[in-house]
Amino acid sequence: MTWNRGESRFTAIWSKYPLDNATVYLNNNVAPTGAAATVELGDGLRLGLIGAHFSRPYERLHMTQAAALRGIAEPLARPLVIAGDFNAAPWVRVVARAAEVTGTSILGGYRVTWSGSYPTPLGALSEPWGHQIDQVLLSPEIGVVAVETLALPGSDHRGVLLRLRIPPP
Repeated sequence: MTWNRGESRFTAIWSKYPLDNATVYLNNNVAPTGAAATVELGDGLRLGLIGAHFSRPYERLHMTQAAALRGIAEPLARPLVIAGDFNAAPWVRVVARAAEVTGTSILGGYRVTWSGSYPTPLGALSEPWGHQIDQVLLSPEIGVVAVETLALPGSDHRGVLLRLRIPPP
């Protein structure tokens, strides 16, 4: 999870399981703002996690940030889950590039995850239908049992709740 308050950026991965190899990325000129860690699920089962927040498309940093995911993912355990605000729909090239450099696949299905507003010279213009700009990328061996969105108090994004099947080591 990432959020901005003025010039400060805060990032966290919350887990009820122990985390190892945790790193925070705050310079979005070279990588998405985010956090990465390996989670220890027990019985030798480990999972790499990346929580990413990409810049807005007009900042023209998306492809640089997508390419940087390779280096962020390399030290993490496999299988791998990457989730976050990509500020891009699942069919946009930056999402495909992020999946390509990390060896993951884009979670299919359509889910409206953002219904905020766009800045214009005349003030904010509301988004009437919403977009799917929050993405989940998964290692191919991970099975998806269930997917749903849920309200996040205080946010103009909806959370994506997944129930996954992680293969044994």
